Amino acid sequence: MNDKQQRQCFPKPVPVYDTVRQQVRSIFHGSNSVVRDDNPRRWNREWRTNWELVLTELDMLLAQAESWVKADKAEAALGAVLQTLAELAETVDAEVHHGYVGGVYECAERVQNLLRAVVRSRSLSAPRLSEMLLELRQLAVAPNLAGDGLELRSLLLWCCERCLKQEGILGMLDSLMDDPANSGDWQKLLLLEHRVELLKKWGRETEIPSLIRQYLHIPEVRRREVERLMLARQWEDALQLVEEGLRLSEKSHARDSSGLWNDLKIKLLKKLNKPADALKLCRKRFVENGARMEDYRALKRMVPPGEWKSYLKRAVSAMRGDHTYALLPIYAKEGMQDELAAQLRLGKPDVSTLVTYMLKLQPDYLPALLPLFEQQMNDCLRMPSSREMYAQYAAILIKARKIPGANDLIDHMLEKYRTQYPRRPAMLEEFRKV
Repeated sequence: MNDKQQRQCFPKPVPVYDTVRQQVRSIFHGSNSVVRDDNPRRWNREWRTNWELVLTELDMLLAQAESWVKADKAEAALGAVLQTLAELAETVDAEVHHGYVGGVYECAERVQNLLRAVVRSRSLSAPRLSEMLLELRQLAVAPNLAGDGLELRSLLLWCCERCLKQEGILGMLDSLMDDPANSGDWQKLLLLEHRVELLKKWGRETEIPSLIRQYLHIPEVRRREVERLMLARQWEDALQLVEEGLRLSEKSHARDSSGLWNDLKIKLLKKLNKPADALKLCRKRFVENGARMEDYRALKRMVPPGEWKSYLKRAVSAMRGDHTYALLPIYAKEGMQDELAAQLRLGKPDVSTLVTYMLKLQPDYLPALLPLFEQQMNDCLRMPSSREMYAQYAAILIKARKIPGANDLIDHMLEKYRTQYPRRPAMLEEFRKV
């Protein structure tokens, strides 16, 4: 009898669950599994996992585990899966995260597919299933496996849906949402969405509103609930949620979310036929946010055209601090020449911005601003710079020649720079193009 016939008649016995786990541990912690890191890109020559050897041996073991599943020996395959994931959670280091060993990701994906095959086989005992879900839940929040493409939460929930009853699945979701590792709002939102989809699938839609109310402290959940109420034309209820969101954002000093709630509040006040309250809130946002362009547009839509410019002046006078760069485009768009010229003199913007808005002024306003232009350009050239910067200054001077009455001043400035900075050949060469 040859070797092939012997293997067919006397197949190699399938190892038991604990033996397989020990085999995986020996692969990761054997004497040849750690090597000296000689990567010249790393300043510290530390010991690292010999991933090439580990992955090769794992590949052979996982191939055997796949055959065990087909032979209705899923428990041994489960041991290989869980121990491999546990070792990855402990061993994955910065090398893998930076893509030096891409095979780890393929290995993790293969292990996940093997676990799905184990669960589909339905040959695991109830105690072993409970042990599997408990260990998988711990791994699902492990920092090394929770990111970089090794996400296990979806795999855990997939297993729960095939191994547990409805209440058991919901209990697992609750434990994941309460876990400190899932403290981020986005992670909780994904788990909440999954729970809502399950409730819809099971015909338990009546439980969804009370579930949503438990997580209204998450801004995205509250926003979606407000939009749902607005679609149902429940304006008062939506406004109440928005005002609660504003109070929460003020307590947490979250400016981004407060802007969202103010936008929604303005829309709701309009729907409730309260234009005066909407205008007051919009003006408050314009003043407090430093004349942002979106606030300016929203405010202009709400004020009668005949009263707009005087209303804008009063709103600007209520602002505190320097908002030159925000007000210049507004004054230019409105054609408010006096205010634009005054803002240029008081705000003293950079020379490029100064030239841009001087070109928008009528000639009568320019003589008072030309000395400011010369001063700003002198300040730019006080310290030596690179050729790239000199080229930018030359482009500004070329653009400034379009300002009525500026040519004589620019010629005078160029002559002064040639005399004052004779040892800046790059500057002189660029300024010859002006």
